[in-house]
Amino acid sequence: MNRMFVGALAIIVLWSSILRPSSQLVLGQTSLATLVADARYDQGVREYQQRLIAHPRDDQARFALAVLLYFRTNERVGQAFYRHGGDSVTLSRLLNLDLLEIPQNAKPESIDYVKFREYLQSTRTSLEEIIRTTGEISSKELRLPIDMSRIGLDFNQNGQVEENERYSTQGVIALRLKQERAADRDAVLGYLDRIDLLQIRSSCCLTLAAINCALAYDFESMWILVAHRGFAGAARSHDFVNEEVEERIKTNGSQLTARLFGDLTIALHQMRFKLIDGTLLTQAHEQLLLATNAQQERWQLLQSWSAAEENQTLGPATLASSYLTHRFFPSEFTEERRMAMEQMEQILRGRMLLRFWRGKNEERGVNVRRFFLEPPSEFDFIMIAHGAALTPYLELGDCSEHDIWQIAKEVARGFAFIDPLRTR
Repeated sequence: MNRMFVGALAIIVLWSSILRPSSQLVLGQTSLATLVADARYDQGVREYQQRLIAHPRDDQARFALAVLLYFRTNERVGQAFYRHGGDSVTLSRLLNLDLLEIPQNAKPESIDYVKFREYLQSTRTSLEEIIRTTGEISSKELRLPIDMSRIGLDFNQNGQVEENERYSTQGVIALRLKQERAADRDAVLGYLDRIDLLQIRSSCCLTLAAINCALAYDFESMWILVAHRGFAGAARSHDFVNEEVEERIKTNGSQLTARLFGDLTIALHQMRFKLIDGTLLTQAHEQLLLATNAQQERWQLLQSWSAAEENQTLGPATLASSYLTHRFFPSEFTEERRMAMEQMEQILRGRMLLRFWRGKNEERGVNVRRFFLEPPSEFDFIMIAHGAALTPYLELGDCSEHDIWQIAKEVARGFAFIDPLRTR
């Protein structure tokens, strides 16, 4: 009788483990760790999409899908940079990577303004899919084990992930300095949770807003003059520019030269763009609101974890997970970010004016919401910085405590992707 009971119990346990979402995330034919390490993102996306067809309420699998889509998008952007001779420093900053040196492509393919806009469009589509996927996740109990040091991004598309194509972040570097390493000396073990889900969602919303702003205007005049700074494969209209680019390809040298600053100065003066699709600015406004909302929830979670840790009300597993969070985000730091996000939301909704940086009237501010919903027919950066181009949007009312530069600095720090590596 006891044997029958034990056997029945074993069968129940076996079936429940099959039906329950796996905490190790071996949900398809291949484990998530293997898919990520080998940069098999297309395969992973297909497998997890199939998993969700069978189990549409499995938020753990949906979170894994969002992570695969996120890294696949990063990889595709990197592949485009490599294909056309993109500068590795620019790429590392764009993807928020640290100490990732991508070799200069000795034979870059050509890229023109039309092709670049096509890349922006395809990236836009990818980001929309990530945002849609993360928006469908309601669970608060997410736990995605991951080794950040082994995430692969096959930039040169040779079918292999080389050591200089491994994903590395400031968080990984900090973890190496502050935490004991695993038995595998190259492993940096951690996990992703809802805080990281919100980070991925907000950063994708922010990037999508920037892309929509770019696509809303025609910036070809600036592209012609300075595109060679970002892509060695960009068309060059002058022999002296061609000579400089060829030298950079040979030496893989830095662009931080007087010539670079000269080209940046030219770029600023060429930032006079004609509006071609105002609806994209309306969408950008919505995406900025989504980004700030996600960041607000993220900072609230960070603060609640920090408070719970101080009161010793968290369990051992959560305490361990919040170690780096507590190190990187003390309470005063999270409070500054939270206040910046709240102020940004009020500004975007038109409930608060952005303090104007000219004149003495402290009640004069810019209605940012109107700037997005009723955009100027021409975006003139120099005249906006001067203030003259903003006069149609100036109003009197409750103004932000800081001006745009201070708020942008605080908000940008809030979007830094440096905290996904809480120890397991």
